[in-house]
Amino acid sequence: MNTTLQNLTKLIGLGQPEDHRTRIAADHDEHGGTGVYSETVTRMHEPARRQAPAINELPTWLNIDVSISMGERYSGAKSKIQAAGLAAQSHIVERARGCPDAEIGIITFNHAARVEYPIAPLASARAGMIKTVRSLTTGGGTDMGAAMECARQQLGNRPGRVVLISDGHGGDPVPAAAQIKANGGIVECIGIGSNPGKVDERRLRRAASVIDGQTRYWFVRDLNLLTQTMTMLATNTIQ
Repeated sequence: MNTTLQNLTKLIGLGQPEDHRTRIAADHDEHGGTGVYSETVTRMHEPARRQAPAINELPTWLNIDVSISMGERYSGAKSKIQAAGLAAQSHIVERARGCPDAEIGIITFNHAARVEYPIAPLASARAGMIKTVRSLTTGGGTDMGAAMECARQQLGNRPGRVVLISDGHGGDPVPAAAQIKANGGIVECIGIGSNPGKVDERRLRRAASVIDGQTRYWFVRDLNLLTQTMTMLATNTIQ
């Protein structure tokens, strides 16, 4: 395991102090490098801390922002949408390797949300899913609330997992995320871009699950660390 991945594993592992914000970066300096941010906070409104369930056994929806701003350049890739597609591909491949019976579906969203690929076992659907995430196009605004509500409707009352990737502001994912979590599900959010100030981190943190004191929200500045983060989510290294 290289140094960056070791640092990332340390960042997203257990035992971090509460109310602590950390930056881990690859080839960075103090002001301009690439990196991942994670924040651990105390949540009075959430239930007592618990161990994560068998995350990879949960049906999973990958919610990918395809708003027009996702067409902008991103470190290590031609665009943020290309990076999101490559990272989603990595997640799909790793999940299929470790758990071929895992079920994944793909939702894309801009000002509206749509099921891009219906949920299906990876053993039969991996190739189709990869083709889908590698051919996404951008346009329109951003409504993270519509994306989360779409996933909630697809899951119904079943426990499930939602991994949302977005680069901006728009819509409120918190109400639908709260229902998903109340049904025993897990919500994980990833903000991407060059500046966390351009992402609605406040709402994404509130939407994200808190497990063992760690908020499952990350801000990622480049393709390499985005792919690593999605791979580690797929292999359930993040606990």
